Amino acid sequence: MLAYIAIYIVLVLAIGLSARLAYKHMQPGRPQFQKTSYAPLERRLLREFTAMFDAPMRTRMRKQLQYFRKRGKSWRSYGEEEYHLELYENEDLPMEDRFCFPLTAEAPLARIVFEISGKEYRMTVHGYNGRIWGWSIAPDPGTDLRRRKIHISAKSIIHHPEQVKLDSTQELEVFFREDDSLLSALLESPSIREVRAPGNLDRLLQRLNRTNTRLPDEFLELLRITDGMTFVDGKINGCRTLLRIMNRDAEFWPLAEFRNELLGVRPGDAHGRLYSMNKEERRLKRINGGFKETIISRLDTFGMPL
Repeated sequence: MLAYIAIYIVLVLAIGLSARLAYKHMQPGRPQFQKTSYAPLERRLLREFTAMFDAPMRTRMRKQLQYFRKRGKSWRSYGEEEYHLELYENEDLPMEDRFCFPLTAEAPLARIVFEISGKEYRMTVHGYNGRIWGWSIAPDPGTDLRRRKIHISAKSIIHHPEQVKLDSTQELEVFFREDDSLLSALLESPSIREVRAPGNLDRLLQRLNRTNTRLPDEFLELLRITDGMTFVDGKINGCRTLLRIMNRDAEFWPLAEFRNELLGVRPGDAHGRLYSMNKEERRLKRINGGFKETIISRLDTFGMPL
């Protein structure tokens, strides 16, 4: 008799636990904040996602996912229509800048359409501030998160994390003021090829403050609305590039590059004075004009499209 009672109690407890887990899963938008781990289905889809990019970007993506799994946290929410996962950095051990990608705007990066047992799902991977922000799967796969065997129906890149291509002045109006003569001149140049989304200036400004260095005001204003531009035969550097090359012991920090010339500042110069450097002679020469005036006067050296 006691054995039957014990079995009955175990069954009641098991049913109660299962019901609680099922109820928790069924609550739309109910979040779970926890140490990051990836379900078998997510691991399979993330392999498909990273494989969509070339080797350098693929490596960067995998390093990000590895970082979040080892050091980050995730926020999961479940619902009948969609399943969401958001990734968060460890504030004490943030991700290294070298693993971040240039795209800093909040945007969907890629979409994968797949099937499990004839049922269609859609995964969308999102990016923000140079990082994989998370993803959503619609409809909510539920227990299919434990599945590995799926059929991929289609996959596509929505916004490439390496750069933002803006093909017309109409599209660029989101980022640029119409009354700025420097920006207008840059955008009207027939040699312009890429305009990158704006980045976060905080780390750059901190580095400048620590080294007692000032950048030209017109250049800083440009960085607030774009993280650099690329032309046929030249470029204007953005925050991420500058942070990589801003060595305290360097003689010169290039802000822009032309066919045969670099334009930049010297570390430790609190006045933000401009210098040019010939690529072959590697000699510095002080420039009397401002950044805008100097760039506009050299636009033709950015090259012409073929």
